[in-house]
Amino acid sequence: MVFEKIKLILSNQFDVDINSITPSTDLLNDLGADSLDLVDMLMSLEDEFNIGEVPDEMVEKMHMIPAHSLAEAIEKAKGLAGEGAKIAAIPDGVSVMVTK
Repeated sequence: MVFEKIKLILSNQFDVDINSITPSTDLLNDLGADSLDLVDMLMSLEDEFNIGEVPDEMVEKMHMIPAHSLAEAIEKAKGLAGEGAKIAAIPDGVSVMVTK
Protein backbone atom coordinates (compact mmCIF):
# COMPACT_ATOMS: atom_id res chain seq x y z
CA MET A 1 0.00 0.00 0.00
CA VAL A 2 1.29 3.42 -0.98
CA PHE A 3 0.47 5.16 2.30
CA GLU A 4 2.36 2.54 4.34
CA LYS A 5 5.47 3.11 2.21
CA ILE A 6 5.11 6.87 2.62
CA LYS A 7 4.82 6.43 6.39
CA LEU A 8 8.07 4.45 6.39
CA ILE A 9 9.87 7.09 4.32
CA LEU A 10 8.62 9.92 6.55
CA SER A 11 9.43 7.99 9.72
CA ASN A 12 12.99 7.37 8.59
CA GLN A 13 13.60 10.86 7.26
CA PHE A 14 12.15 12.74 10.23
CA ASP A 15 13.19 10.20 12.87
CA VAL A 16 9.66 9.79 14.26
CA ASP A 17 7.67 6.74 15.29
CA ILE A 18 5.94 5.31 12.22
CA ASN A 19 2.72 4.97 14.23
CA SER A 20 2.68 8.73 14.83
CA ILE A 21 2.22 9.38 11.12
CA THR A 22 -1.44 9.53 10.21
CA PRO A 23 -3.26 10.50 7.02
CA SER A 24 -3.61 14.03 8.39
CA THR A 25 0.07 14.43 9.35
CA ASP A 26 1.24 17.84 8.18
CA LEU A 27 4.78 17.89 6.84
CA LEU A 28 5.53 21.37 8.17
CA ASN A 29 3.62 21.62 11.43
CA ASP A 30 3.81 18.01 12.62
CA LEU A 31 7.19 16.95 11.23
CA GLY A 32 8.98 20.31 11.06
CA ALA A 33 9.95 19.91 7.41
CA ASP A 34 12.06 22.63 5.85
CA SER A 35 12.83 23.05 2.15
CA LEU A 36 15.85 20.72 2.28
CA ASP A 37 13.76 18.06 4.03
CA LEU A 38 11.15 18.37 1.28
CA VAL A 39 13.74 17.92 -1.44
CA ASP A 40 15.13 14.83 0.31
CA MET A 41 11.64 13.43 0.82
CA LEU A 42 10.69 13.99 -2.80
CA MET A 43 13.84 12.26 -4.00
CA SER A 44 12.96 9.29 -1.79
CA LEU A 45 9.40 9.24 -3.15
CA GLU A 46 10.65 9.54 -6.73
CA ASP A 47 12.99 6.58 -6.19
CA GLU A 48 10.50 4.42 -4.28
CA PHE A 49 7.58 4.90 -6.66
CA ASN A 50 9.41 5.74 -9.90
CA ILE A 51 7.15 8.74 -10.37
CA GLY A 52 9.46 11.05 -12.25
CA GLU A 53 10.99 14.29 -11.10
CA VAL A 54 8.81 16.81 -9.31
CA PRO A 55 9.37 20.31 -10.76
CA ASP A 56 11.50 22.55 -8.52
CA GLU A 57 8.89 25.30 -8.44
CA MET A 58 6.49 22.89 -6.75
CA VAL A 59 8.82 21.82 -3.94
CA GLU A 60 8.14 24.87 -1.76
CA LYS A 61 4.40 24.19 -1.86
CA MET A 62 4.77 20.58 -0.69
CA HIS A 63 4.85 21.57 2.99
CA MET A 64 1.12 22.34 2.76
CA ILE A 65 0.22 18.81 1.68
CA PRO A 66 -0.95 16.25 4.27
CA ALA A 67 0.53 12.76 4.07
CA HIS A 68 -2.63 11.14 2.72
CA SER A 69 -2.66 13.55 -0.25
CA LEU A 70 0.80 12.37 -1.23
CA ALA A 71 -0.44 8.79 -1.24
CA GLU A 72 -3.53 9.71 -3.27
CA ALA A 73 -1.45 11.59 -5.84
CA ILE A 74 0.98 8.71 -6.26
CA GLU A 75 -1.86 6.21 -6.65
CA LYS A 76 -3.57 8.51 -9.17
CA ALA A 77 -0.37 9.02 -11.15
CA LYS A 78 0.27 5.30 -11.31
CA GLY A 79 -3.28 4.67 -12.44
CA LEU A 80 -3.22 7.35 -15.13
CA ALA A 81 0.23 6.97 -16.60
CA GLY A 82 2.06 4.14 -14.88
CA GLU A 83 5.80 4.37 -14.37
CA GLY A 84 7.27 7.82 -14.84
CA ALA A 85 4.12 9.84 -14.15
CA LYS A 86 4.96 13.19 -12.62
CA ILE A 87 3.35 14.66 -9.52
CA ALA A 88 3.01 18.37 -8.86
CA ALA A 89 1.84 20.04 -5.68
CA ILE A 90 -0.61 22.89 -5.64
CA PRO A 91 -1.47 24.96 -2.55
CA ASP A 92 -4.85 23.36 -1.91
CA GLY A 93 -3.89 19.76 -2.63
CA VAL A 94 -2.04 17.61 -5.08
CA SER A 95 -2.54 17.37 -8.80
CA VAL A 96 -1.00 14.94 -11.21
CA MET A 97 0.80 15.94 -14.37
CA VAL A 98 0.71 13.02 -16.75
CA THR A 99 3.69 12.97 -19.06
CA LYS A 100 5.32 10.24 -21.05
